[in-house]
Amino acid sequence: MLLIKSELLELLKNAVEQVVRENNLPAEILDRPITLEVPKMPEHGDFATTFALAAAKQARINPRELAQKILDRLPIGQEPLKSAELAGPGFINLRIADASLARGLRRVLDAGDDWGRGAPVSGRINLEFVSANPTGPMHVGHGRGAAVGDSLARILRFAGREVFTEYYVNDAGRQVSHLAASIWSRYIDLCREQDATIEAVPFPEDGYHGGYVVDFARSYLDRFGLAPALAGYDAAAMKAFGVELALAEIRTTLDQFNVHFDVFTSEATLHDDGAVTRAMDLLGEKGLTYEQEGALFFAATRFGDEKDRVMIRANGEPTYFAADIAYHLHKFNRGFDQLMDIWGADHHGYISRVKCALEAFGYRQDQLAVLLVQFVSLVNQGEKLAMGKRSGNFVTLQDLIDTVSCDVTRWFFLAKTHDVAVDFDLEVATSADPRENQARYVQYGHARACAIWRRAAMWNLTVADLSAADFTRLAATEEQAIARMLLSYPELVADAAANFLPHRVASYALDLCRAFHSYYTRFKDDPILPRSGQEIADRAKTIDRLGLVEAYRTVLRSCLSLLGITAPEAMTAPEEE
Repeated sequence: MLLIKSELLELLKNAVEQVVRENNLPAEILDRPITLEVPKMPEHGDFATTFALAAAKQARINPRELAQKILDRLPIGQEPLKSAELAGPGFINLRIADASLARGLRRVLDAGDDWGRGAPVSGRINLEFVSANPTGPMHVGHGRGAAVGDSLARILRFAGREVFTEYYVNDAGRQVSHLAASIWSRYIDLCREQDATIEAVPFPEDGYHGGYVVDFARSYLDRFGLAPALAGYDAAAMKAFGVELALAEIRTTLDQFNVHFDVFTSEATLHDDGAVTRAMDLLGEKGLTYEQEGALFFAATRFGDEKDRVMIRANGEPTYFAADIAYHLHKFNRGFDQLMDIWGADHHGYISRVKCALEAFGYRQDQLAVLLVQFVSLVNQGEKLAMGKRSGNFVTLQDLIDTVSCDVTRWFFLAKTHDVAVDFDLEVATSADPRENQARYVQYGHARACAIWRRAAMWNLTVADLSAADFTRLAATEEQAIARMLLSYPELVADAAANFLPHRVASYALDLCRAFHSYYTRFKDDPILPRSGQEIADRAKTIDRLGLVEAYRTVLRSCLSLLGITAPEAMTAPEEE
């Protein structure tokens, strides 16, 4: 629809120029942008413009009068404009010519899987997401961040952007120390079952209680035996072991969730190679640090933050913020022009300090974009499940994938905008009925289109026959509505990419499926294909309709791919077809 929209805008621009010239209106009116919106009600046309309302004061003309003058200069009937009408206080409603829809559907078929793909855009984006602490299995909240980040990367790439995905491994903080101490305590418990003379180790107050900690401890015993217990606690070795096992489990879950990263970057390496120290030294050289009560502060208020931020605690231990400064500089130093981070909603207060630190190094604050993903609550039989990782009482992402599938889990995480909390209803998610489960409903939309093509083979019709389709026989309102939706797909992709909103692809896919399922059901008496054993009465019309089915299938498959969800070719029908 982008091409048709640009053609309509050109017609409107020419009409406005004529009106200004013929009526001696202020030339400044021509500097005012003309915009087109899609009306909420289909009966109001395919597009509408409020230009006359916006320009009326400047033109010193009543909005309706100005709109009528513009209407009088529009070439009604000239492609792509079928009709135009004045509405309300000065709206101009426009309808697209049938021939333009037909021409657009041909472009969809010719483009195939590239329909909606944007032209290459300069600049490299680093998209960091998930970055769950390697202290145990991923929980459902991490899963939502994974789905949003992965889908956003797919959308940005499809829109023409160069995107590099990254997982930041927080392997240098206190949480990893707590995990190591937890594993050690459980390991000693296991060792004492073999040798009671080994001294017991109390479980740490801030330890992790999940059953996976015992599994990690058992793996440690299997690998090293009793020797470490007899030699004494080696914190560094236990940290490395815990991170190794936790990260391996995280990678496995991510693979099964259809999420893949270009690189995993270790926080510990930033400390080990001096990157954190260098970043703080550079800030010091700029006169942007000071000491107070034994701690080292960054003067963040000089860049708009609400208060200065600690980088080195009084005990000499660097804060997570110090490492984060070094990490973001590390990304810029690798040649990226734009950084994007996806964080949990509880990190909201952290955004400003990182942006201020980057500005201190000469970068614009808008070179870092942060998306905050709201929380996920699991609901079972109408009640929310209480969860806490430290207590061990939580549902892992792996559990969710195993229970309801990767596809359904991703859909539930992506169906709503990322800044709205999600209630993940397990009863709905486990239903295989497309009438109850939106994920299955959308997938069934693709399977239904594939089933139509399998039936088409009964009349020796294949995709190759679509070369004869001219789409002039798609006269039904439902058919034209679907065509308009398909033509709007490139604009939808561009919008989702520009605003970092993967859920818009999910919403579009759902609306498209609803339109198609409704069309398929309502045309039982005039079906796309005749009943088995009957002859095709109007072959040209059938080919046009199959062309619409193929264009629909192509776009829906693209949507599902951008969401990281499979497009099945066959599914059990929810009802007798």
